[in-house]
Amino acid sequence: MARRKGFLAEYNRQIKLAEKRSREKRRAQAKAQRDQLAAQKRAARQYQQMVNATIAEQKAAEKEQKRLYVEARQLEVEHLNSDLEEVYEEIDSLLRATLEVDDFVELETLRQVAVHPPFPRPDLQEPVPIPQMPGMPSEPTWTPPGPSTGLTSRFDNPQKQQDRLQRAQVKFHSKHTKWRNKVEEIHRKYENEARPFHQAEKRRLIALEEAQAKYAAECQERSREVEENNEDLDALIIGLKQEAPSAIEAYVDIVLSNSVYPSSFPVTHSHSFDAETGELIVDVLVPEPDSIPTTKEYKYVKASDEIRATNLPKARQKERYSEAIAQVAVRTMHEIYEADRYEHIQTIALTVGVECIDPGTGLPGKVDLVGVASERVVFCQFDLKSVVAAATLKHLGAEVSSNMFGLKAISNMGGVRVR
Repeated sequence: MARRKGFLAEYNRQIKLAEKRSREKRRAQAKAQRDQLAAQKRAARQYQQMVNATIAEQKAAEKEQKRLYVEARQLEVEHLNSDLEEVYEEIDSLLRATLEVDDFVELETLRQVAVHPPFPRPDLQEPVPIPQMPGMPSEPTWTPPGPSTGLTSRFDNPQKQQDRLQRAQVKFHSKHTKWRNKVEEIHRKYENEARPFHQAEKRRLIALEEAQAKYAAECQERSREVEENNEDLDALIIGLKQEAPSAIEAYVDIVLSNSVYPSSFPVTHSHSFDAETGELIVDVLVPEPDSIPTTKEYKYVKASDEIRATNLPKARQKERYSEAIAQVAVRTMHEIYEADRYEHIQTIALTVGVECIDPGTGLPGKVDLVGVASERVVFCQFDLKSVVAAATLKHLGAEVSSNMFGLKAISNMGGVRVR
């Protein structure tokens, strides 16, 4: 399992990310369609007004055009504010979002089936059309002359019969030679015309054989990869039953890969499992404070034809960031415990931090903002639908930064289990 560690988690992560991107794409497309439809309606009204306008109507139309322009700008502001509210809602509901789903992963759903694309060169499967051989003239047939009839028959004799036969043979030979020459001419002309097509057909067959060999090799490689991945999955399932630490770590990796955070607040995890104590050590990375939006709302200023942003008070920015960090910590523990249906993990020791330039040293590194540990029997008693994440951390005796927004690190001396 070590040779392909993390593949199943990455495969699962890509599926979840694709689903998320698909939802975001649909929302963006719907918004674009609304905007386009509104623009089309405005343009149609404006055009109709211009066509039928008198001078007075022209002035009215211009006034209406200005009104519609202001309306469009205000609509633009509404969309900006709607998008902003959606981002804030995603950040503010990080914990609630995971409570709506079961985090247990049925590993059999990750079993793959080799799916091969269509043969990429269907054009090579069609034979080159070869010109048809033209029709040939009929071959002359020899018919020997018969005996004389009528009055001439009285003067007929063997010599005359021989003369008639020789003349008929000469005539037939001449006719047959012309026919043979004509047939040979037609054959030569056809062969000259058909030669490029035969050469093209030969090249097609060679190219088809090469393309089929390449396609077969690619299909074989896909099938091999799927078979290998399914073997890894079988090994993981067996390893979990046997409580193998590497299998438990791989399963947690898959669980956390299922936890897809919003693009406005990306989160990554790393972890290790101690089989002797049943403790999972989790390290969580969150975005820096300045990556979170700071806009309170957008407004349209008609006098200057500008859309201006007003900023959230600094206190609200700090509050939102701190709440998000607390939610990430509680969410991560919840997802792991809920997914670990066979209770391999008895304790979680978790830190949440940021990779950045340490304001204390000026050097790149990780600044831990939360350190917390909890036993399964304690944590799983909580009703997370009713908690405030920061209060949950306090209840667990977590060490929390006194200034998360300012990236003030916790001491973390002795580890997160120290109370």
